[in-house]
Amino acid sequence: MVEQASELVEAFKKENWDCYRLHTALVDQLLPFLADTFELGINSNLLPDRAENETIEQERLRCFVLERLLDELARDIEEDVYDADIISAVDYPFVIRVFYWYLNKIPRSLSYHDKHSSATSRVQASVKRRHQHDEYLKTLLASQREVIQRRISHGNHKKATNQQTRHRLREGIEYA
Repeated sequence: MVEQASELVEAFKKENWDCYRLHTALVDQLLPFLADTFELGINSNLLPDRAENETIEQERLRCFVLERLLDELARDIEEDVYDADIISAVDYPFVIRVFYWYLNKIPRSLSYHDKHSSATSRVQASVKRRHQHDEYLKTLLASQREVIQRRISHGNHKKATNQQTRHRLREGIEYA
């Protein structure tokens, strides 16, 4: 298992060198712990290939697993003060990234539900809401433009009528 853990760390270094440089101590602790010690406690096939594809339920499940993971990792390395500080200053989005990277390295098959379901991911739902809001704003803007156009044309009509009236009055005064 130690060989597998060191191979995982090396593979992560190769694929994510910039991230590894920023979080060396965390990756060096987290990946071996994930590979050798930590029990997911869930069927890994229930989670998608990355966080952006999670449904709300999958996000809750992942949060539960990661909370437990970080708690157990902190207890496991508690003796070493330097390493314990790693956990207190953890970059949670990075941990999510490492977690999914690890899940995608272990053999698993994503469930039929994940591949073919009409379940909407958080990102898809957000995009859909944003699109609906944009459409609402376009409709609102079009109706405001229409109102402004009516006011302008009504104002122009009124102005033209006033000018015609003034012109007739002047003509009437000149003839008188």
